[in-house]
Amino acid sequence: MVLHDDTTRKHKNSQEKSGPAFAVPILIIVVLVGGSAIFGAVIAMRGSGLAPNTSSSALRTEESQVPAAFLESMHLPEFLLEDQDGNDVGASIFDDHLTILAFTFTNCPTVCPIMNSHLLQLQDRLADSSVQIVSISVDPVNDTPEVLRAHAEHMGIDTTRWHLLTGEAVEPILDGLHLGLKYDEQNQITKRDGGTMANITHPSKLVLVGPDRRILDMSSGLKWDSVAALARRALSMDSTVKSSQ
Repeated sequence: MVLHDDTTRKHKNSQEKSGPAFAVPILIIVVLVGGSAIFGAVIAMRGSGLAPNTSSSALRTEESQVPAAFLESMHLPEFLLEDQDGNDVGASIFDDHLTILAFTFTNCPTVCPIMNSHLLQLQDRLADSSVQIVSISVDPVNDTPEVLRAHAEHMGIDTTRWHLLTGEAVEPILDGLHLGLKYDEQNQITKRDGGTMANITHPSKLVLVGPDRRILDMSSGLKWDSVAALARRALSMDSTVKSSQ
């Protein structure tokens, strides 16, 4: 099964405007970490001096709209990419953190501006947590580390908490997540430098990755309600992850 998003479709601005800021009540962990039974177990473990279970099976939420079997079938392979500073980055970037993973490219004229707008809001809301954002470019030919660095500065991205990655390994990563990628030669788009290129049909999903690299959840990056819900789940899990470190 492959999930495939069509970035050539038009999205009305009125439908994609970000919603209001959200609060994250502490008691929401009762629901988001799998119900009162798990919450009670976490409290009991803390009281006994035992570390909470931070495996993905324990952190995975019951609220996900994605079937558990499908999430279990997704995986992140080993890879080697470069970040916006030209540093080599491997799959270990996901270790010991909850991560919201996105796939974008800097010349994208359709869904990426919407996704980036939502992620910029999450950057602020996740500031006091250990949850990080990782964006992987689907256009390594044009999105060099230098281009990503300029993009980060233009967008106001804090690259200590939001990492921009690029490299040929993007396609194996997408394959491991059952996500599709297509170069649409019939639909030429204008690049920032004035040239043209084929549009790239790529996922507009956000993927929540656990501290053991397993996939916890996935949601639309275009609908603010879905983005906000994913962030709430990540924040509720974050306290459990931090208490185990």
